[in-house]
Amino acid sequence: MDSRVSWLLVLLCIFMVGCDPLVDFDGAYLPAWLIAGGVGLACSFLLSFILSRLGIAKYLWPRTLVHIAMFVMFTMICWLILYVD
Repeated sequence: MDSRVSWLLVLLCIFMVGCDPLVDFDGAYLPAWLIAGGVGLACSFLLSFILSRLGIAKYLWPRTLVHIAMFVMFTMICWLILYVD
């Protein structure tokens, strides 16, 4: 990759940091995507536990992709509910 393209990507990332909403959590400012990701991870673990207790988890194939899809789905739902105006 050309060094000019690399520097352009670095500059774009630096300028895009200001577009991320921050959440004040006990005096520490956390990016909103971190909160949404944590909620999505907790919800996907909870759903995975429920599906395994019901005996449905053995029918989910490929399991890795299903769990990643659950995580992404819950993260996006949390983002839409809490942060999109």
